[in-house]
Order: sequence, then structure tokens, then C-alpha cells
Amino acid sequence: TPYGSLWRLDAFNDTLIGRAPVEFFPTTVSVTPDGELAFVANSDFYGDRPRVNPLSIVHTPTMTTITNLPVCDMPHGVKVNHAGSSVYVSCMHSDELLELDVSTLSIVRRVKTGSGHAMAGGGHDLDAHKDHAAPAQSASAPAPAAPAGSSEHAGHDMSAMPVTAPKGGPDLSKECAPTFVSVSPDDRTLYAACNVGYTMQ
Repeated sequence: TPYGSLWRLDAFNDTLIGRAPVEFFPTTVSVTPDGELAFVANSDFYGDRPRVNPLSIVHTPTMTTITNLPVCDMPHGVKVNHAGSSVYVSCMHSDELLELDVSTLSIVRRVKTGSGHAMAGGGHDLDAHKDHAAPAQSASAPAPAAPAGSSEHAGHDMSAMPVTAPKGGPDLSKECAPTFVSVSPDDRTLYAACNVGYTMQ
């Protein structure tokens, strides 16, 4: 309270060897195959909505927070692909998936998974996270500045790009609110779990 932190532990002797500050309510973390970078989704369950929450990017050898990159409304899941070249983020309240380029630490693509979370103007579905404790007082932080060189990508709407779905696939007129995202072994397919409707895209 008010911020979270990413901890690094030695797996051989179970000792804490480093900590890095992140943002409000870190939810999931994914690490590049070389172990150099960690990407942390900060969900900020109790903040005012709608808003843009950051993805914290941490240099793990030194446990230094490189940047808190503004990404979307309630980033929840994050997954680095097997090649270590891209990071995928599932955004619950803005109902979309994002792709980041690891080499530039910038957003290069975003695609809608649904019409937007019905609670985007109110609060988070606390039943889905009933074990999370709310802070004593609501707090909001100013949106962090994007890293140099990322502005041309951060707001880039890739909706014009072709988005394919299997026959009988997602109805984008409905709500999905994706929570977690996973990547197929060949890095060609994403799987997103919808918190609304209990479906998979």
C-alpha cells in the first residue's frame, strides 16, 4: 500500500535476493527466456474507471524498474512468447489484447476481444478477486510518462489489421474481459480466457 513490488528469490536456498517497485495491484508476471526482463501487469482493482494502467518492466539481474509503460484499462494477464521477441497483455476493462515489441519496449498492435467491460465505469468485479484486500483509502497516481521512442506506437490502433477467428469464434459485440493469455509453442496463436461468459478466445 499504495504500490506493489516484484520479488526475486534464490530457488536453491529459498532466500530473497532483490525487490523492485511496481504499481497498483500487480497481478501476473512473465519473464523473457534469457531471464533479463520481467513484465508485470498492474491491475489496480480499486482505482477509478476508466483509466490507463501501466505494465511495469523490470531488469531482473539488478531488479531495477526500467519503466512503467501505460498500456490499457486493467491489464491482467501478461505472457512473453517463446522466442522472447514479443509480450502479450490481456486487458480486462478495455476488453483487448496488446502486443509489445521487446526490442523497443513499445506497443505495436492491439485488438479488441469484446465490446468493453460493463463495469468499466464503476469498480472491479470483487467476487472474482475476493481475496485481494482494498487499501484503506483510495489512491490514484498520475499516469507515468511513456519511455522515449514509444509514443509513435503507444496509441497505434491496429483495428484495421485483419483479425481472424475460428468458425463460430468470438462475437466482438459481446463482453469478454480477458483475464489471462497464453501463447502456442509456435508463437502463432494466442489463447485468452474471458472472465465474462466463461469462454475462451
